[in-house]
Amino acid sequence: MRLYVIDKKTKNKIYLDIDSTTRSELSVRIPKRRFNVEGMDYSIDEIKAEKSTNKTALSMAIGGVVGLVGGTVGVVAGGVLGGIVGRTQDIKETAAVNAFNGKRK
Repeated sequence: MRLYVIDKKTKNKIYLDIDSTTRSELSVRIPKRRFNVEGMDYSIDEIKAEKSTNKTALSMAIGGVVGLVGGTVGVVAGGVLGGIVGRTQDIKETAAVNAFNGKRK
């Protein structure tokens, strides 16, 4: 999960070099309610989260490569298992992003 604020002038995302899975954890890492990024003041409430990557495709590719040892069946099985693992991680990360941003299903 990547955290960012929206630049008040350009409306582009400014990614923050901080890790946090919840706003309460973020409040501990940033003790002041307001902070400065690139010369602009922001509040903790302005921080948003987004998924860091799509893990499904990467996991399928890795599983397929690992499956090369088992031939065609190994490639297919590795790709399928990798896809399942990656998709599970994507679902968990999406839920964490939605929870951080205050969205419900």
